[in-house]
Amino acid sequence: MKALFLLRTNGSYNTTTSKSGLLNSSRMTAEALQKYLWVDTKLVVIVDSNSIDREIHKFKPDVVFLEAIWITPEKMRELTRLHPKIKFVIRVHSETPFLSNEGEAISRIKHLERIHNVHIAFNSRTTTNDFIRTEVDKDAEYLPNIYDIDYTPTRITTFTAKLLKLLGLKKSEFRKNTINVGCFGAIRPMKNQLIQAMAAIELANKLDIKLYFHINFSRLEQGGESVYKNMKALFEGTKHELVEHGWLDRENFLLLISQMDIGMQVSFNESFNIVTADFVKQDIPILVSPSINWMPLQATADPENQEEMVQKLLIILRHMNYFRRVNKRSLIQYNNIALRIWRNYLKYIK
Repeated sequence: MKALFLLRTNGSYNTTTSKSGLLNSSRMTAEALQKYLWVDTKLVVIVDSNSIDREIHKFKPDVVFLEAIWITPEKMRELTRLHPKIKFVIRVHSETPFLSNEGEAISRIKHLERIHNVHIAFNSRTTTNDFIRTEVDKDAEYLPNIYDIDYTPTRITTFTAKLLKLLGLKKSEFRKNTINVGCFGAIRPMKNQLIQAMAAIELANKLDIKLYFHINFSRLEQGGESVYKNMKALFEGTKHELVEHGWLDRENFLLLISQMDIGMQVSFNESFNIVTADFVKQDIPILVSPSINWMPLQATADPENQEEMVQKLLIILRHMNYFRRVNKRSLIQYNNIALRIWRNYLKYIK
């Protein structure tokens, strides 16, 4: 079988560079299908939907996965007429609450799923079930992300100028009565960064150490400007620091994670969350919300409960090795299930 994965630049989801979470997720999934299921895969980032026909003629796939909801129903009908033997799968990478911020998401899904040889799939089991139960799409499929199966951490063993630049710290400040907490990803209200920062400050005060709270500041989405402004105000006049990082390429991002003491992704809503998987790969414990449901329950906290976050962070810090083991075991188990789901689906649509 040959499978073509297509992403669009400048689409509803930011897929313009290799730093995009959607692009990284799609690439890992395509590579895993090729390596473990022997599917001939190709991933291409295209400018717009007019490029789809060209890529199909070049690769001659059996199935085309369109990552995210960027193609119009009109264009999709045209493509199915041109390529009647090809199956097209629109793969959605968002939970329902996130989709509610995309003005045409539901309407577009309803129109696309009615087209012959077009299927809608979600990388979230919860969202898949939401669409089936409400009969928005009774045939919706669950096609989860597959993470990079190589679990060897990417490490820096010496203090280099590059590392210190990544950290945004001076060498004299690093690891001396401090704690580095990484809360990475695009800044938006659903990511819940403000209360996580408050929990991290409370934790550092309890431990009587200085907090360096690391974030990405260069992607402000869906009202993220207000979140960012409030986070900066939160740290003003305290002994703690908000450390701001641009959007890094994957290698540098993994190196940055490797220097954290602990991570936080206690979001209101997630489908997979590649940042959490990156922390697990790097052997750095992380606290998440229950919406990242492949993680062990012990590593989750209520995203509205600051006190619970602090208590869970303290437990994780006291039992670091345990959480490293159970987190990695959970990710491996998730990946094994994901591969089985993909194998069955590809047999079904063949």
